[in-house]
Amino acid sequence: MDSTLRRSGPESKLGLTFSRACLVLEGVVLDLLGGDWEEVPRGLSLQMSVALRRAARDAGWWDRESALRALESLLSLPPREVLPVRWDVGMKLLELLTVLKEGPATRSA
Repeated sequence: MDSTLRRSGPESKLGLTFSRACLVLEGVVLDLLGGDWEEVPRGLSLQMSVALRRAARDAGWWDRESALRALESLLSLPPREVLPVRWDVGMKLLELLTVLKEGPATRSA
């Protein structure tokens, strides 16, 4: 478990809230991957990843910010570009979601 989550106070609450939000994002992305890269779940996934990336940036969690930036890029792709490489995009999205769940929420200078 992240050291951020073990601490008490506002920073631990942020870490817990962030982790929960990442789980919600994961569910939305899985729904997107289970469908036909439809606009509504894609847009929701993209909006959530943007908000989480900003929170990660503000908290100084550079590893998570980077993973979310990559998620944003993939989620920005329109269906006509994704469908031919859907498997590869899906695998990369799952890999990035794993980074969000397992990666340390580090604060770096």
